[in-house]
Amino acid sequence: PRVSIVPNAETTKFIGNTALEGIEYKDVKTRKKAQLAVDGAFVHIGYIPNTDFISWINKTELGNIEVDYLCQTNAPGIFAAGDVTQTPFKQIAISTGQGVSAALQVISY
Repeated sequence: PRVSIVPNAETTKFIGNTALEGIEYKDVKTRKKAQLAVDGAFVHIGYIPNTDFISWINKTELGNIEVDYLCQTNAPGIFAAGDVTQTPFKQIAISTGQGVSAALQVISY
């Protein structure tokens, strides 16, 4: 009952002086701006990976780069790690661990 779902919203501003009091957002379809009183926010970049620059490797239908457990792609010498891969959990600790695995595999390569 204390949760409001606001579809098609893009946050444009955090409101508050010493603590978060609200957000301003715009409806991406109508472009109208509105405000919502909130006590907290989870900042999240999004689900669309920035992988358009590389077209010769296997990707999922969402555009995530497919890698094996050593962070190797299907292209020899090309490695990927972190949020651009098909790993289901997008967390800093997981991305960091993948980065280390990829770096060690690059050295071996």
